[in-house]
Amino acid sequence: MHDLLPPEKFPSHGINANLSSDDRSYPLRVDRLASGRFGVGLLVPFYRTGKTTVRARLRLPPDAQVTLEAHGFASRFQKIRASFSGKGELLQVGDELISAECGREGEFVSIQLEFYANNTRNEFFYVFLDEGADQFVLQDFIFDHPNPEFADVTSLGRSVHFEVRDVFVFRNYLQIDFELLKAGAELVSLALDCPIPVQATQWWAGRAVELAPDSALKPQAPIGSLPSPVAMERYGAAFGDRGHSIRVLFSEFQDFRLIDVVASDAVVQSTKLICRFSDGSSEVLPLKFLEKIPGPLSEDTKVIASVVASSGGRTLRFLELGGRGDASRHVRENIAVGYEYCSIDIEPGPNVDVVGDAHKMSALFPAGHFDIIYSHSVLEHLIAPWQVIIEANKLLRPGGYFIAYVPTTWPLHAEPWDFWRMSRHAWPGLLNELTGFKICRVEEIGRAAIVPSALKISGNTRMQHDPAPLFTSVVAQKIAEAEVRWDSLGADDLYGRYTP
Repeated sequence: MHDLLPPEKFPSHGINANLSSDDRSYPLRVDRLASGRFGVGLLVPFYRTGKTTVRARLRLPPDAQVTLEAHGFASRFQKIRASFSGKGELLQVGDELISAECGREGEFVSIQLEFYANNTRNEFFYVFLDEGADQFVLQDFIFDHPNPEFADVTSLGRSVHFEVRDVFVFRNYLQIDFELLKAGAELVSLALDCPIPVQATQWWAGRAVELAPDSALKPQAPIGSLPSPVAMERYGAAFGDRGHSIRVLFSEFQDFRLIDVVASDAVVQSTKLICRFSDGSSEVLPLKFLEKIPGPLSEDTKVIASVVASSGGRTLRFLELGGRGDASRHVRENIAVGYEYCSIDIEPGPNVDVVGDAHKMSALFPAGHFDIIYSHSVLEHLIAPWQVIIEANKLLRPGGYFIAYVPTTWPLHAEPWDFWRMSRHAWPGLLNELTGFKICRVEEIGRAAIVPSALKISGNTRMQHDPAPLFTSVVAQKIAEAEVRWDSLGADDLYGRYTP
């Protein structure tokens, strides 16, 4: 463990239970206070990088059933959980666990779980007794997180830690979620400089802030915590609740459809936070856009380098699917020296080398002709992407790579040729031993919020908080010829014309 809080001193609270021990350290006796499941929650530091291991030893009767689980905010889909019997039998394993083990020796049950946390934050890990007793003893509990190397916060010097986590513009509403801290100084004044007239502004701070009387904004305490994951990963768990959230209501009616992209982007790019600190220093902090979201091509230089290394000096062949337009022209321009670039598209146009249907492209090129086949935001426009995967397998040399980038959450576009959205969980169904591939890496890029415009179904008000990645990407290597085939669909089966 490498943190400010030793594992034996994790703050704990009872859930439908009373906790008793000399100093609330271990062993910790947990007594039922209300009907239903009861247990204890232990406040622990979750880190999204690296594998976390939980070890627990409990004294409970053989007919009891116990569940260990992470708080939902630390997981992706609330499945960092496992249930065990008092006999030391594994009853149920959540899909987000890497492994779960248990066993009984004498009066104690020993449990070990391994998982990757989805978020960095200070949050609770729970031990629940579901049935079979009115008391149990948590004899030992070890939470072994990935042990990041924390920097000393004084390394900031005179600079400010400022990270904008989310900027959300919706009609007449602007939300800014950010982290802000300065070594050796506290925030004493905060103001917002916005290019659009503002009618009302609210500010929530994750921890208490003592402000100067002239501060333009006054903070409120949120329900729950406002995490600051970047600060926590850099400086440790003590800096994990330094988050802030500002919500703005514009004075005038806004319809961003009536202005161009440059003008709408300027609403965010021209907004600034004006801060003053207890050491007398001031900062003007602009809300900078992130750099352009990288595609798999720019991320996978190691993959491309490995292909180059194994090529024996020959010219590498690179095929892009859907090569029409400026984005693909930039791909052609940025391909490393030594590549022979080619693009295929269903329609002729700038940057297109071969006009044809990707569902039938093996009829247009020799088998095993390419080293890399690349697809950026194209598979969602292909009526049978599983068939295109087989075609790509035919055209790749053994050991070649298929690299793709597909939206997971994105508005309909280029209609009527917009058919699919893919989660990261879709790739193993397309790229596997039967289709002749081994997946090397799957990633998600960007975040989105789904906001229903008509709240006619129960639960719609919560949708904006559920996972909605913008894109997913995959890198897969050809390991064999495909053993399946689908060749009944193609562009001829569609109507309309694809216009990007």
